[in-house]
Amino acid sequence: MGQYWKVVNIDKRRTFGGRGKLGEWLFTADNILEPCMVVASGPLLPECDKIFLPYEPGRRLRCSVFPQTAPPSSNPNTLVNLPAETVIEICSHLDGLGDLLVLSVSCQVLWEIGRHELYRRLARMAADRLWAGDRIICVGDYLQNDDLPENVFTPEEEADFTCDDDEDQPTLYTFPFEIQKRDNFDVALALWHGLRKGLGRHVHHSIQSVLYPLIGDETTQDNLTRPQPGVLRNLSKRQYVRESALFELIARRKDTMPRIQDIRLGNIVLSRICFSSDPSVSMRYEGDIHRGVWAGDRFDIVASEWLEEVDEGWMDISDEAMVEIEAIWESEYGR
Repeated sequence: MGQYWKVVNIDKRRTFGGRGKLGEWLFTADNILEPCMVVASGPLLPECDKIFLPYEPGRRLRCSVFPQTAPPSSNPNTLVNLPAETVIEICSHLDGLGDLLVLSVSCQVLWEIGRHELYRRLARMAADRLWAGDRIICVGDYLQNDDLPENVFTPEEEADFTCDDDEDQPTLYTFPFEIQKRDNFDVALALWHGLRKGLGRHVHHSIQSVLYPLIGDETTQDNLTRPQPGVLRNLSKRQYVRESALFELIARRKDTMPRIQDIRLGNIVLSRICFSSDPSVSMRYEGDIHRGVWAGDRFDIVASEWLEEVDEGWMDISDEAMVEIEAIWESEYGR
């Protein structure tokens, strides 16, 4: 049947989900890891006013009727008369986006305060999707619990992720990690999901109709720019791979090896973080790719300007990595 693999973020306890046999996706998997390993050079989201528009006095919002969810207050102006600092503190303690959205759209004063708290939460959510600096491993489902890579997991993590090898006991592969989608962070989708979660259908649609004219157009893309050329850094081993070396490899072999232009830094990471007790990878490559020398290490991708200030404690392994990735591609596509 073959061995199945998936990429796991150990620190965030997340995965992109099962990807199937390694040979079926390793050669097209550059878009899995690269986007989330880039070190942000600035804010991940557009500025607050471009996402949550300031309310214009006198502007009328077309919306459906708000259903009454609580008895009318005898003193309805109490909350908005509180000092702004107090209202900000109240907003910061509201659980989930839904409650904060309900409060924020209730009046102009609370919208002006609440939209900034909404922005802060969404910025944290966008940053939380990044894996730069986290421990990453591509684990095979034949990995035995007594065969984990050394010096990667704490004793507490080993106890959580694994048990005695038994047909009914969990392994690192079967552990119920949270599934993270691979798409760019979408502000609008995050808002609508926050509304749906924990709110009744009528309340959700009423608030959504108010929000539409208050949401800007720049909500579907983050500001994470991929440096070109970049440098892949193994923060655990203080090793790095220059993307310029990869460009040289592609230029040298583009006429003799099909699909070599598909190689990205993400493919190099994946080829070195696979770990299993069984060598089944559904590939022609005969190296020990299933015992990845980088399995469980921490990585990021930075701009090549970093090389101008790198200290002597770092090792350039670009040549080694190019020989290895070329051999992997050669085994599948060489002629």
